[in-house]
Amino acid sequence: MHFRKVGNWPLEVSEIALGTGDTAGGIIYGSTKEQRALVENALDLGVNLFDCSPDYGKGMGEGNLGRVLKELGPVDAKIITKVEIMPEDFGRIREKIEESINDSLLRLQRDHVDVLMLHNPVRLVRDAGIRVWMRLTPADVMEQVLPALQDVRSAGKTRFLGLACESSEAAAVRPLLETREFAIINAWYNLANPTASVPIKGFDQQHDYQGLFDLADMFGAGIAVIRPLAGGALTDAFLKNGREARHELSRGYYRENPELLEPEIDRARRFDFLRHGGERTLSEAAYRYIFSDPRVSTIIGGFSDIGQMKDAATASDKGPLDAADAGRVAEIHRAGFRG
Repeated sequence: MHFRKVGNWPLEVSEIALGTGDTAGGIIYGSTKEQRALVENALDLGVNLFDCSPDYGKGMGEGNLGRVLKELGPVDAKIITKVEIMPEDFGRIREKIEESINDSLLRLQRDHVDVLMLHNPVRLVRDAGIRVWMRLTPADVMEQVLPALQDVRSAGKTRFLGLACESSEAAAVRPLLETREFAIINAWYNLANPTASVPIKGFDQQHDYQGLFDLADMFGAGIAVIRPLAGGALTDAFLKNGREARHELSRGYYRENPELLEPEIDRARRFDFLRHGGERTLSEAAYRYIFSDPRVSTIIGGFSDIGQMKDAATASDKGPLDAADAGRVAEIHRAGFRG
């Protein structure tokens, strides 16, 4: 396992992080034995970063991770968790953030986390009609959220602050990064949607992240990549069997709305050549593509089982794609994904 620095901040993390979300489901829906095995193997492979949220499994992700880490004793485990502002929280945002971090620390059985992220997308126009991941404006964050996050940091309950930028607009994220208060952002980035780094045609406004990597680099923030395998589409199993290949522990967004994964699978098929006749899995190639960008600090992987996690660690050991493969990928991206 290799390690990377988080932007200009005094934090070094493993290239692969263990996510605790519903999509993979290992930490939430696996047996207690399977949960412990995932965390133990992650640590053995060199993983030192674990990504959480109160949203994941309605707190079960944090609770299960906290229990396992407590059982294992002192280990090098850095933790990201998040806070989400709901429509009813307006008027008491400071109280909501205080309650959320205190509840998270209780579930995690820790006195602090390493990064506390705002989970809400940041867009130029607020949309309180979207209950899950309600869109906030830069003014909402600057005037109400950021001061409360700074208080949490001053109280020693987090070391750093971050932004989870799924469904965010780069133009709305910019003024927040300009404050240089945010150490790291989450960014959707993979072979099938590289828009956070590579301008490309064929994406709607919600899923076009142009400029995020440049902004993070400009203002010294690290980048934690999310959706590295496009919800599972960038795997051999999905290329062969489609969405029926989903792991039995996998839940969440794509399990509930499987039709929304079809465009991801369609785009993923264009990269089948990266398997090199079966000598390399598509998932390994997908991770190695992401590692080719030095601005990336870590990849947050959602793992249903130990085998998936070992594949990711192998990719870290092998480094970026070679020039020939990278060149073919770039040609596909230049052509865009329309049609």
